[in-house]
Amino acid sequence: MPGPRLMFEQRKCIQKWFMRFYDAVEVQRQWRREYETEAPTRMTIKRIIGKFEAHGTTCAIHKGRSGRSRTATSPASSARVGKATARRCVMCLAANGEHFEHLK
Repeated sequence: MPGPRLMFEQRKCIQKWFMRFYDAVEVQRQWRREYETEAPTRMTIKRIIGKFEAHGTTCAIHKGRSGRSRTATSPASSARVGKATARRCVMCLAANGEHFEHLK
């Protein structure tokens, strides 16, 4: 089971200690001394260092957002949607709410 997600400052400390000592076990010792909690595994330390070497950052690199993709919104399409909404509101007011009878 994975441990808690490391904060940016914690990942930064891991990277700093690894660059100083070049040893994951020594990084674990430094962690225990600094945070007084269970240290990250050697594999976690190696992944953080690998991500730093590959991307040049210790920030969490997200693969992108999941779910429905966003579409570009142009001023013209925004104006069309606004006009259609206004037209529907006018139709609703003109019908005196009779078209909502099926909802009662």
